[in-house]
Amino acid sequence: MSANDIEVLQPAQGLENEETIEVFWSDEEIPEHERTKSNVDRDANAPRIKNKFAKDSHVHTSRSEGGMQSKVNLTVYKARYNASRGFYEYQLVDDAKRPYKNGAWIREKDLRIETKR
Repeated sequence: MSANDIEVLQPAQGLENEETIEVFWSDEEIPEHERTKSNVDRDANAPRIKNKFAKDSHVHTSRSEGGMQSKVNLTVYKARYNASRGFYEYQLVDDAKRPYKNGAWIREKDLRIETKR
């Protein structure tokens, strides 16, 4: 067949007699965008995550003062699991044992382990 030849296609025959096939997704095959829709709830029976920091662990976080970021060294005073939101929070104290941010609960994701002290 040369580049100038035109192939004549015949219309599909017998499509009206074909069976309709329903597709059912297994759990592994559900597309990611379908699994993260807003109507998906947290599994109440899921195992609870473990906290990264124990009491008296040395951690650090960043603080912004006057447009400058600085590192703040702290110690874990108390930890709690926020079950409704699914993460750990910590109350921290500074080196003088004063509560950080007046005892506010700080999320685990905002803290890093202090390696040098």
